[in-house]
Amino acid sequence: MKTMPQSSATASIRRPDSKTIAIVTGGNGYVGFELIRQLLAGGVEVHAIAHVHTGRLANVLPASSIHRIASDYPAINALVQQLQPDAIFHLAAMHSEPPTFEQMLGMIHCSVMLGAALLHGAQACRNRPIFVHAGTYWQFDKNRYSPKTFYAAAKQSLHDLLAYYRQVHSIPSVTLVLYDIFGPHDPRPKLWTKLREAPPGSVFPVTSGNQLIELVHVSEVARAFRHADSLLRQEVALKPFQCLRSGVRISLRELLEKVQDRTGLDITFDWGAVPYPPAQIFEPWQGPILRGWRSTIGPVDGIAELILSTSTRQS
Repeated sequence: MKTMPQSSATASIRRPDSKTIAIVTGGNGYVGFELIRQLLAGGVEVHAIAHVHTGRLANVLPASSIHRIASDYPAINALVQQLQPDAIFHLAAMHSEPPTFEQMLGMIHCSVMLGAALLHGAQACRNRPIFVHAGTYWQFDKNRYSPKTFYAAAKQSLHDLLAYYRQVHSIPSVTLVLYDIFGPHDPRPKLWTKLREAPPGSVFPVTSGNQLIELVHVSEVARAFRHADSLLRQEVALKPFQCLRSGVRISLRELLEKVQDRTGLDITFDWGAVPYPPAQIFEPWQGPILRGWRSTIGPVDGIAELILSTSTRQS
């Protein structure tokens, strides 16, 4: 089945025998960088749109494929038309709650302005590129849209623009709703990293741990973005939101206790020492899981392996 009617004779999927080209935003981020690695391994020509900080990108992409134009919207529009990409993966994000005025503008820039510039360029391409957008489960509460953060509201803003570009300009698109992500070499100050670095015998302050989470390994999240692109290229009908959740729900407290038992982690958890944030979600939205994709790394096994692995420990 087709995802949408074609409103233009020029709106078609690129021939399968042609060179595959992808544009990725947020490539310096944790998921974005892993996505680029997987795309390159699959023989895709990748172009990254970035700010001035491109340290990790330079390790995997030639300088000609790194475009430091993330705030130059006319240049972004022109680049899309120049490259004529098969796919655009929009993962650029800035997250800080509550945001300062400058951070608020940064979130609007990453989620909305950058995305709109990409879409405007895509509508002028001879063959409409696939557009895969990264959303967040913080956009939802009890099976309905109910943004708990400014970040979530900004993500929703671009999702709404995607509906227009799907219907009017025949750009196949989907928003992949991200849940909690873990894996090796994570530069983010996540709980798992802090556990690895905690001295033996230390007291570790945490919340009461009653919130349910669905952990997904970073490699599987990146694989899902590629799979969504493949589904849309085959004109498979997808709902606008597709969730990248494990299907295994576990409370933070149960997870940490099982991981401690599995690893022998010499830490005393101080339950309730950290207050919940005002917008804490205790039961994440159980939206439709992306068709044909599933998470295969269990949360307890995955986190335990991460903590025990010497390759991921900080020196």
